[in-house]
Amino acid sequence: MNEKILFNSIFSLNKIAVVGMSANTNRPSYQIGFYLKEQGYNIYPVNPNCDKIDELKCFSNLNKIKDSIDIINIFRHPDHVLPIVNDSIKINPKVIWFQDGVVNCEAIDLANKNGIQTIVDDCIYRRHKVYINSN
Repeated sequence: MNEKILFNSIFSLNKIAVVGMSANTNRPSYQIGFYLKEQGYNIYPVNPNCDKIDELKCFSNLNKIKDSIDIINIFRHPDHVLPIVNDSIKINPKVIWFQDGVVNCEAIDLANKNGIQTIVDDCIYRRHKVYINSN
């Protein structure tokens, strides 16, 4: 698929679970989560150590989210992503986005085998900035 068409399709989706979103304003997961919120996306922080991140309700895991989720954006160490992908399969997102440095071949293969589009070792923020500047 043409890259522009791929990202047009992805960024037309609205509900994004940010797995590993931090309450620390200096962390990229916090900054990117709130950037996406400011861009009009519905953000669902997933972090078992927080009840809220600023004004957003925080979920202990993906299975606690009652809404359907379009994109799962993962900010976790590669060793921790296989269980996240297993949980993702149960809620059937359209995309799993593995942020910069998050590469786990077993998890990526599992997502793809279950029909979930994957973006790997890339930054949703950087890609979104290119997307909005090209449209």
